[in-house]
Amino acid sequence: MNEFVTSIKSPSWWIGVFLVGVVTSVIAAYAKPRTDALLSKLSRSWAVRTQARKVAFERKVNAALKSEVERATLRFETVRRLLVGLHFCVMGFAMIFGFGILGAVRGSAGHFWLGMVLGFVATVFGGTQFSADDSAQVLSEVEKRLRACREEAQ
Repeated sequence: MNEFVTSIKSPSWWIGVFLVGVVTSVIAAYAKPRTDALLSKLSRSWAVRTQARKVAFERKVNAALKSEVERATLRFETVRRLLVGLHFCVMGFAMIFGFGILGAVRGSAGHFWLGMVLGFVATVFGGTQFSADDSAQVLSEVEKRLRACREEAQ
């Protein structure tokens, strides 16, 4: 227990945690479309679901291309989800540290593990807020298409 508490005080431990998180996120971002394509070939229901998501995505993009209000709504939703996710991530880390310090001060492993579990759950929930909605992807695609139209017009 003391070794773990000592190791999490080290900046190198936190840098490692950060780097593992970034690498995992990048791998997941690149693996998801390939996984969808592979599973679409293997499973008919997966192919139907993937196609339905593509159609829904295109419908949202087209609606946002036609309406400035829709683009503003997408921007608002993207920022809102980022703030909610950030809130839960910060609260998760606060629980980990708060209960970890409480457990270290009192010498109680129960407080430490309670903080770890609650903090992990809050952080995971916060992380899912970043990817639970496709508004950021729709907004990115809209901006890309609008930029291409402007370049064609020039």
